[in-house]
Amino acid sequence: MAAAPNVGGSLLGLAAARQTALIDNRRVLYAASGPNQADIMRRIISAETGGDYPRLKQGRLTAHEQQVAQELVQAPLLIDDGSDLTAESIAETAPYIQDLALVVVDRLQTAHNARLPLSGDRLPDASQLLASLARTLHVPVLAIVDSDDPALLGLLDADVTLTLAPTEVPAKVQVTVAERDFGTIGSAYLQHDLLHARFLDAEAAPAVRTAGKEPVRSLGSAVERELAEAVLPYTSGARQGLPASVTHVLAALRTALANNDQEALAEVGPSLAETAAAPQQLPDDAEGHRLAAALDAYNTPGSASATGQPAAGQPTSDSRHVPDDEDDAEAERAVRGR
Repeated sequence: MAAAPNVGGSLLGLAAARQTALIDNRRVLYAASGPNQADIMRRIISAETGGDYPRLKQGRLTAHEQQVAQELVQAPLLIDDGSDLTAESIAETAPYIQDLALVVVDRLQTAHNARLPLSGDRLPDASQLLASLARTLHVPVLAIVDSDDPALLGLLDADVTLTLAPTEVPAKVQVTVAERDFGTIGSAYLQHDLLHARFLDAEAAPAVRTAGKEPVRSLGSAVERELAEAVLPYTSGARQGLPASVTHVLAALRTALANNDQEALAEVGPSLAETAAAPQQLPDDAEGHRLAAALDAYNTPGSASATGQPAAGQPTSDSRHVPDDEDDAEAERAVRGR
């Protein structure tokens, strides 16, 4: 998780730990190379109760906040705030924690600090060790780095990177999710609630407006956007079962839509039409059914593409076939997953 200082990387990492330990009741190892254990506890209590964080730092808790503090002590959240915390020590400790569901490392500091092993030029080696830990234990490891410098992120070579960036709207940040092999796969907007040490959901960013012109709308047709959403479990790596060539084409669609890149969307159009027209062996589950329906919808006559490319099977100007009401109904059923 990459964020420049004061943008909120630690808050989002803390939110992941809070959700996993307090809501899902699953075990979390929180390796704190920056904040101490008491501060982490206060932040969690503030986010959970809506209590003012500055007041909590003064040690003044309401009865409800004291109750949440007691629950937090019993929660499956293990906090290691040792000053000698290293990637090696995290990798040695984690395998012995039973039913571990998440590791949060807060944080990797770009500026060298002799007291903090997770800092300076040691970060690339630390990142690779933490990635190896995730693959070995089959447990997500969320490491927070206090920079969004692309050069540094390239050296860290993470499997998935969440980058927090400020927007023109005060207190609002954009979180962009990118996978190493497939590029950007999605984004969302969050709003700071620093008084309560948390983020809140934010409305989508306003449409871009230029002088004298209508706002620029989101790129892609409804069918393309549904296909991009349906394929997310596969392009993110959460699910397997798609051929690499198919995954690559659909990941390119997601990247084009996420970047609002008309040229990239036009380039992927022919490959996307070919992919939608080819029979696919998809998993027999909810995700597989949704993707199959989205591919069918894209391949259905009449489902126009925002690229200007006809969808696979769509009639050209020489065709005399005009879709009737049954065709329209079939397309609607496909989009809704039949």
